[in-house]
Amino acid sequence: MIELFQKYSRSWVAKIVIGLFAGAMVVTVFQQVQGGYSGLGGASSVATVGGKEISAVDYVRAVRQRALEVGAQDRRVALFEQARGQILRELAQIWALAAEARAIGVDAPDSAVREALRGNPAFRTEGGAFDVRRYEFALARLNVTKKDFEASLRRELSADMLIGALDASLDAPKAMTELGWRRQGEERDLVYVKLPISAIAEPAAPDDAKLKAYYDAKPERFRVPERRKVRIMMLLPEHVADVSKVPETDIRAKYDAEIAKYKKDEKRNLQQLLFKDKAAAEAAMARIKDGATFATIAAELKAKRTDTDLGYVTAASVGKFQPELAKAAFDPAVKDQSVVGPTPVKGGKWSVVYIAGIQLGFEKKYEDVKADIAKGLAIEKAKDGMSQRLADATDLRAQGVSLAEIAKQLRGKIVERVIDASGLDETGAPAKGLPEDPRLPSEAFKMKVGDERDIKEIAKTGGFYDMVVLEITKSYLPPLKDAKAKVISSWQATERRRLLGERAESIRKRLAAGEDAKTVATEFALELKEAKGLKRGAAFPDLPAALIASAFETTPAKAVGHTVLAEAAGGSSRVIGRVAAVRELDPKADATAYKKVADAAKQQLARDILLLYAYDVTRRQVTSIDRAASIVAMQRAGILPVTAAPTGR
Repeated sequence: MIELFQKYSRSWVAKIVIGLFAGAMVVTVFQQVQGGYSGLGGASSVATVGGKEISAVDYVRAVRQRALEVGAQDRRVALFEQARGQILRELAQIWALAAEARAIGVDAPDSAVREALRGNPAFRTEGGAFDVRRYEFALARLNVTKKDFEASLRRELSADMLIGALDASLDAPKAMTELGWRRQGEERDLVYVKLPISAIAEPAAPDDAKLKAYYDAKPERFRVPERRKVRIMMLLPEHVADVSKVPETDIRAKYDAEIAKYKKDEKRNLQQLLFKDKAAAEAAMARIKDGATFATIAAELKAKRTDTDLGYVTAASVGKFQPELAKAAFDPAVKDQSVVGPTPVKGGKWSVVYIAGIQLGFEKKYEDVKADIAKGLAIEKAKDGMSQRLADATDLRAQGVSLAEIAKQLRGKIVERVIDASGLDETGAPAKGLPEDPRLPSEAFKMKVGDERDIKEIAKTGGFYDMVVLEITKSYLPPLKDAKAKVISSWQATERRRLLGERAESIRKRLAAGEDAKTVATEFALELKEAKGLKRGAAFPDLPAALIASAFETTPAKAVGHTVLAEAAGGSSRVIGRVAAVRELDPKADATAYKKVADAAKQQLARDILLLYAYDVTRRQVTSIDRAASIVAMQRAGILPVTAAPTGR
């Protein structure tokens, strides 16, 4: 079944059209319902399209066909929602498009119908051959004749042919393609500083008047939650694991098998420019030392990113082909963001390389990790016996044995904690030493003092635990005098964040006024950083997504000097920056990439135009859609239970 409105629902045009279409449906259905409800025997048609009625039988067949397609397990619930939300609209839309196609002489031939039938995987054997028996069996399940099914298929194919003919004739204007190219290929450089909350001194405690006003504004934030004191007996594999019984040979074999976890070579992100002779390479290096950037020189040479980017590589992988380059680029003295060269490379050329990033390597020797590996192997072995220990614990508890005694006999552990419904202790921090089971707090809050629950297995660790509630403390709102320390702390944290925002804004204003970024950063004891090659919508280490989005808010002509400010993840710092450079790629620089953008622009334009066309056709062809009748039809077919008269909503 064609799902045009779902298929094309990603564009802004789609959102408008779907809203219009849905609105039209509401009016139509309301009018139908206001006209009266004739009972279960009155549902003969569910819609009128192009002067022809879509019968209730056709509609029920479509619903059942969808059930077979999606393999619905709970058909009554799933199909009720689908039928109300989309199947009826889709069916009307197909009939409308098919009627439009017939009106202009477009009709799917018999050969197209046969090809569609033979291409349907539901009608083919495992070897791919069309199977008449499977076809007939599927139709029997749908309770539909071949004639009716093939007529329905012909309508869908005719609608597809109409849409396909329009799609083939569409092409995106050059201006639209170039706009997409500029948006995709544009890069911006940013200078920025990160202002941490630690740069703001903790404010002094407020006076009593301010404190009372702060408390009275939102007293509920200081409410003490209900808490429960629980005693837990838990038994984990590590409690019974015996490291002494793990053979040395097993430990060594595990280390060798997972050597990649313990040894990793350093990787460097290399960007390379090649020059035909040493003099040209030296000239480029001289310019870089004078302040020119690697990216600027690459742009002047019209070097493609695909040619310059070597990616993150190891010294060994580079050394196989370019030993001199590996020696220069991986010299320990060469730091991140450095440029090295000129370096002779194979082919008689000279290389200048920019170190765009460094991933440090490491090595953990066998003796350093031997104990951890042995412990891990012992725990894995202990897991094999946990099911028996669970059975033993269940038997002991049934005999009335205390949790403490069960822990003693089975080598378990007893812990007592006070927790709230989120698993936090009295300080507001996650309670320590509890079993790793997210269900534990909610289970505890279902229990009364002295209640017993089934022993719970811990999926993550392979152990189990038992629990009893010892005491319940109800939630209460403490008076200010009792909550004073907490209120002061909260006020100070709020005030500190406010001061952080003010200072960040003052830095942004100075950058916006054109002050030297290095001078401003030094004055506030902050490190000035650079983010080069920012892309619209792409992530960049250390920068919040909101900041990158802000950096692209202005047009390229007005971008340089544009300032941005955003809160870092967690709110513990603010990032303030200024756009330092903008680079727009020449469409001729990468013909393949430009063609991809052109194709994407064409597809987007086609989606929008076809959606508008489909809406117009449906609006003209569909006379009415009776949703109340569709519900009656499903009730009569036994798909929905018969309840109260449908409202049409």
